[in-house]
Amino acid sequence: SSGSGKLGGATPEEAVKNVIAAAKDGDFEKLANNMYFKSDGDRTKLLEEFNSLDDGWKKELAKRYSGMEIKKVKSINENIAIVELKISGDTEPTYVKKVSGRWFMNLSGV
Repeated sequence: SSGSGKLGGATPEEAVKNVIAAAKDGDFEKLANNMYFKSDGDRTKLLEEFNSLDDGWKKELAKRYSGMEIKKVKSINENIAIVELKISGDTEPTYVKKVSGRWFMNLSGV
């Protein structure tokens, strides 16, 4: 897949789109590469966990993300944005964080 080795997205929206697409495809490397981690070691650890999961879990993840839609992007400051995701009718705000000029989905909030 194009740019699966690349870290983050050029915009908050792109980072979230990358995560959604990666989850649908079961591309865990791309998924991890678009999520915020305090260190590369943390990213590697998560990737190892992802890769040890069975296919049922992957299908479940794909199902969860397949209905996600980006509703709007709200900039908080130059390094933090909130992307509103529509998930099965509900709207869920997701934090996106800028690190070294690239954007990452930050599941732990700010």
